Amino acid sequence: MVKAIDRKLLRDLRHLKGQILTVALVVAAGLGGLVGMHSTLSSIEDSMNTYYERQRFGDGFASAVRAPEALERRIETIAGVQSVHTRVVEQVTVPMPGMIEPAYGPVVSVPAEQQPPMNALSIQRGRYLEAGRADEVIVLDSFARAHGLEPGDSLDVVLGGTWHRLQIVGIAMSPEFVFVARRGEFFPEDESIAVLWMSEQAVQAAFGMQGAFNDVVVTLQPGASKPAFVDALDDLLEPYGGLGAYTRDDHPSNSLVSDELEQLRTLGMTIPIGFLAIAAFLLNVVLSRLVQLQRPEIAALKALGYPDRVISAHFFKFVLVILVLGTVLGTAFGAWIGQNMAGQYAGVFRFPDFAFRMDWQLVAIGMFVSLAAGVAGAFGALRRVTGLAPAEAMRPPAPAIYKRTLLERAGLDRILSGSMRIIVREIERNPVRFALSVLGLSLGVALLILGRFGWDAIDRLLEVQFELAAREDVAVVLSRPMPERVGRSLAALPGVHVVEGQRTVAVRFEHEHRYRDSLIIGYPADGQLRHVVDSQGATIELPPNGMVLSEVLAERLALEPGDRISVRVREGARKELEIEVVGVVDDITGLQGYMRLDALNEALGEPPTITELAMSVEARWRTDLFRRLEEMPAVESAQERSRLQRSVRERLDEGFAFQTLMIVLVASAITIGVVYNNARVALSMRGRDLASLRVLGFTRGEVGFILLGEQAIQVLLALPIGWWLGRWFAILLVAGADPEAFRFPVVISFRTYAFASLITIISAALSGLLVRRHLNRMDLTEVLKTRE
Repeated sequence: MVKAIDRKLLRDLRHLKGQILTVALVVAAGLGGLVGMHSTLSSIEDSMNTYYERQRFGDGFASAVRAPEALERRIETIAGVQSVHTRVVEQVTVPMPGMIEPAYGPVVSVPAEQQPPMNALSIQRGRYLEAGRADEVIVLDSFARAHGLEPGDSLDVVLGGTWHRLQIVGIAMSPEFVFVARRGEFFPEDESIAVLWMSEQAVQAAFGMQGAFNDVVVTLQPGASKPAFVDALDDLLEPYGGLGAYTRDDHPSNSLVSDELEQLRTLGMTIPIGFLAIAAFLLNVVLSRLVQLQRPEIAALKALGYPDRVISAHFFKFVLVILVLGTVLGTAFGAWIGQNMAGQYAGVFRFPDFAFRMDWQLVAIGMFVSLAAGVAGAFGALRRVTGLAPAEAMRPPAPAIYKRTLLERAGLDRILSGSMRIIVREIERNPVRFALSVLGLSLGVALLILGRFGWDAIDRLLEVQFELAAREDVAVVLSRPMPERVGRSLAALPGVHVVEGQRTVAVRFEHEHRYRDSLIIGYPADGQLRHVVDSQGATIELPPNGMVLSEVLAERLALEPGDRISVRVREGARKELEIEVVGVVDDITGLQGYMRLDALNEALGEPPTITELAMSVEARWRTDLFRRLEEMPAVESAQERSRLQRSVRERLDEGFAFQTLMIVLVASAITIGVVYNNARVALSMRGRDLASLRVLGFTRGEVGFILLGEQAIQVLLALPIGWWLGRWFAILLVAGADPEAFRFPVVISFRTYAFASLITIISAALSGLLVRRHLNRMDLTEVLKTRE
């Protein structure tokens, strides 16, 4: 008995192989996204947590101008502090062969011969520092790889204004430099950001910091109050030029990694759910059609004594075969997605033992979720199987009740051809199936838009950052506030056309019980190269007095124009100011306040001073300029804008190429699955009607138009709905990101809409051609022998 009904199952599978494959591909797309994204997520989290624990990544951090080493014992007495490590961190210049502009970055002091108690180094090649060797240095792995540096090589470094030739003894990674980028940069610049570690004695001697420190790392006891710790450490470091304490959650490297993981977690849940919902719908369509066509066979099986549970199990096996096939394909697809995503993240996040590991527990969960979705989709059809009485099932289903369509009642049917009236009538008879099909296709369009949205958003960010807000050729950051005459001296160099100074001040903004550590940026009144620009690219004119705040900063502090904000300056005389908020700006990066440079200097009670320079320089003179800047101890870093912009664009093209390919594959699976299955079901259910039309004189083209016209209408309606859904998904994605670092504008270009539409139309057309081939092969005589 079982073997006979199983042979029937094999015949059904062979007959419906095309539909089975397309539904399985949709299941595979959903499961692959779930497995690939979440396996990548768990791989990164496992690597990160293991790395942080093994290298004893700190829980709290703070910087100061100069504090005595004796202060370390007082820090240890702060409630909740478990251990303390003080050190010296200074900025250095590293000229590299083949680079027009030198590399810049921090040099961090560490004990000789033994690893620091916190933020221990993970030596990748070479060895650790030896005592009594002031010329030994350990180099960050990403910088070393970018320049082909190995242990035993020499490295020229400017330390405290003095040129030193150091010997590289080790290449290392560090938990505090998993992601390394300068303020306002989108991606790490491996070749231009040098992180070095040298012995405490060597760094203290080079920068005159004997018996002192300017950076502290602590670990906290379990359950310690982080806000109380931050306040206490701020109070201790205040007399020594404290720049603001913070916890691991706000550490620049860790917070960026955490934000990225949170977005990946969100995408890894929402996208697969949509795919599995579509798979459930398609299973319902296919199985309902199978039950409808096999009513006589089901009646015969019941009449022969097959119980309902056996017949239901027979159709359940049909669903199970599709889900197993989808699971196998989805697991392989998920492994491919995960390996590629892990490879991309490995180029950004620096973990020593980072590798993609398939989460097989997640595969099992995904199989269960897919099974649940499949059973949910097939539930209605299975209920119809068990509800059929043998005598009732022996008779063919009653013809659909004909009634005038909405267009006919409105008198608009005259403008439609006979073929179009048939199509409209079929849509009105199955409105739920039609609506769900449109929704499924719309989701495919939306995913294509979402996949390309990141490209458009970054394009807008680059446009605003490099073409509107910062138009200079060379950007120079000074190590400390300097008189404005520094800019005038550089303006006298050959090839330099314009030099504009800018002032950046580290501050704490306070309003009521809220506060944020950030910056005030002062712009010259008549600046040509740098401007305050909002997310839409509009230039914001700064008023002569008062401050304009980033919109997100104003929201965080509950401020509006006209309010006064308390400002605690973190440098110089460390004044406490009260400044009126005269406006807010929807900018794209960071949380800062903007003021006129003269107004800022006046508020600080200082003569005209600057901390950054924007320079317009002829290309042929830039090499000479950078050589001159290398010799200036006051220069912390210098960058060529065009090189940075080009580097960012290359990284984007590399990353988005895979993302685009992945999105095209999964969105095409949806489109082909919906269009092909709907058209094949229509061909099976209406085969006799279509054959009759052929006998009555309709051409193959006219019959094909009637069959595929409904699918074409679905696609055309799905496009604008998918455009709207894609934009809505983009808004949700942006809303889920931390706005305190970058605010991605919701910008979707015409190119992206066209790309999504074209891929959808091509996929639908391919599906239509496959179904049209079945229609052309239809044997009219055989079809018209359909049983009455």
